[in-house]
Amino acid sequence: MSNITLTRPLVLENALEGIGYTPLVRLDRLAKANGIKIAKVEFMSIGGSVKDRIAKRMVEQAEKDGILIPGKSIVIEPTSGNTGIGLALACAVRGYPLIITLPEKMSMEKELTMRALGAEIIRTPTEAASDSPLSNLGVAKRLKESIPNAVILDQYRNPNNPLAHELTTGPEIVAAIESLPGNQHVDVLVAGAGTGGTITGTARALKKHNKNCTVVGVDPRGSVLALPDSLNSLGEGENIPYQVEGIGYDFVPDVLSREPGLINHWVKVTDGESFKRVREIMRLEALLVGGSSGAAISGALSWLKGGPDRDVEGQNVVIMLPDGLRNYMSKPWFADGLLGREVGADLAPEVTAQIHKVLADNYNYSLSANGEVSTKPKAEAAVSALTDSMKDVTIGVRNVNGVNGVNGVIQANNCRSLALDPAVMTTIPSRLARVSQTSANLLDARRRAIQLYRDWYRSAPEIVSAYGLNIPPSLIRHRVREKFEQMRYIADPAVLDVLLHKGRLEYQETMNCWKQEPHIMGMLLQDMHEGSAVGQTFLQKFYAGRDDESVRIASPP
Repeated sequence: MSNITLTRPLVLENALEGIGYTPLVRLDRLAKANGIKIAKVEFMSIGGSVKDRIAKRMVEQAEKDGILIPGKSIVIEPTSGNTGIGLALACAVRGYPLIITLPEKMSMEKELTMRALGAEIIRTPTEAASDSPLSNLGVAKRLKESIPNAVILDQYRNPNNPLAHELTTGPEIVAAIESLPGNQHVDVLVAGAGTGGTITGTARALKKHNKNCTVVGVDPRGSVLALPDSLNSLGEGENIPYQVEGIGYDFVPDVLSREPGLINHWVKVTDGESFKRVREIMRLEALLVGGSSGAAISGALSWLKGGPDRDVEGQNVVIMLPDGLRNYMSKPWFADGLLGREVGADLAPEVTAQIHKVLADNYNYSLSANGEVSTKPKAEAAVSALTDSMKDVTIGVRNVNGVNGVNGVIQANNCRSLALDPAVMTTIPSRLARVSQTSANLLDARRRAIQLYRDWYRSAPEIVSAYGLNIPPSLIRHRVREKFEQMRYIADPAVLDVLLHKGRLEYQETMNCWKQEPHIMGMLLQDMHEGSAVGQTFLQKFYAGRDDESVRIASPP
């Protein structure tokens, strides 16, 4: 029997004592369909990921070895984010300045979390090869050479990375399994590989417990960590820039063990399948996990279906879920699918019908200061005023440069016109941006939302809608890879009065999502405004007196 403590102390000396002690969770609903049994849920560690463990151990051991000196040393670390968060926790408690070098593709939530803990963040190009001086590894090395008393703990080579898991993660799993009735062995471990420390250290501990334990490594397509090397082969000229964070590399880190028999099998996974499994485990098991957890689930399913010799009936299959959803809530792979859903899509038809009826009636009401309800809507006056100012404008329904409409709303490209079917879309100033992916769809037609950029929002913090309600930002979306500034999605669709206050808008250009050409981004209004005449005249009035070629109004085709 293992003698490791399964629960953390009731009173912690500091936040670092809250690292680890994560539970095993039965995956009963997932198991019914797929045979997967148990998950090690690492987002329940105090910093939110499995990497908390290595950060704590690397810092504490560096202090013991005299490498880190309180009041003198500065910690620098290249990371995909979770190790950086763990180090930010440790450095905040221990009092060390921390500089993190982070590839651009990593989520804004990770950056914000590290900044909140006092770290300095330097973004580096995602496409830079690991041996490039522009990569996060290269920039960290150059910083260390330039800054006195700087120390790189180097999770890619530091033996305390896998050792942290050999001494904590693995024994915790063993102790938990031994507390169960029946089979008290860990028979299969499935884990993704990034630096390789998690799977290496945990596998060593589990093989001591059960030499016949099967360890399955999961690696995204486009990475080179899997064995045999043939698994990593791509077609001629094929390049796969995977979006799953925290696993996969273009080099093999030193801490990823290649010792024979430690990792028995490797499985390659795709982004699409990984993100699909994230949504599945959230719905079936109510576990709010990140993309690499979806990759682990996907890899486990792939391995289990690999042949009749993989019958795990009666066996304990443990899957490592490295982190949680906190780090990815603004990422398109997660947010777009949820924000684009129709209201009531997952409910019974009769319930959905009642929801839509209530929503359709909403615009007939406004709230007065004393809480009384006025049935004469302010929206009528706003619509009337805007319509008068935009009269004689004719708008047609069309596709633009081959881009199809979404829910009947045409997505504007590089013209300054407007589409109407059934919601109203007019164009507004926005921010200069370099867009490299066609998947960056900024026109959330299903939500009938309005996109307001940061500078505009700051200049008009008090916005009152046609309902007479203050409009708060319901979500901040960060598009790091596409270089977009913060976008604030406003849930309240009654915004005609905001448009009337056009003097508050500041002109800024943007690049469109489909072609790298200038255009003015779209604003969507609710179905209640169908038929309102807005568009060219509004823009001509707004840009009156401007000489900049980029803001001249083109006639609709």
